[in-house]
Amino acid sequence: MARNNVNFGITGLQSLVSQFEGLGDKALDIVETRLRADLGEILQVSQEEYCPVNTGTLRSSGQVIVERNGSDITGTIGYGGAAESYAVIVHETNRNYKVGSWKYLEIPFREMAPDAIEDILQSLERGAA
Repeated sequence: MARNNVNFGITGLQSLVSQFEGLGDKALDIVETRLRADLGEILQVSQEEYCPVNTGTLRSSGQVIVERNGSDITGTIGYGGAAESYAVIVHETNRNYKVGSWKYLEIPFREMAPDAIEDILQSLERGAA
């Protein structure tokens, strides 16, 4: 994936999971599933509302990767692929784009990340109920 990534790691997950001991590994499954869905929603908003479009290559290069290693779950959202050579430049260059804007990933991430964390916690609570 290109260098224009936003990494979303949940640290202290073991402590959080211990609050939901009755769920066992199901707690990790819930977090992984919810994180993938929430990052997908952030990417969708980024692509539809913020990502500048010239040929559409940049917009179509967005992706979400969620990896799980033991009790560590890491989510990465970013743009790259065929647009790798210019994704960062477009993201960091403040100019008047005809469609979209600079900070096309950072803006929706900052706006939506708090809700994503809340979604994860609520999903865990529902799983424990």
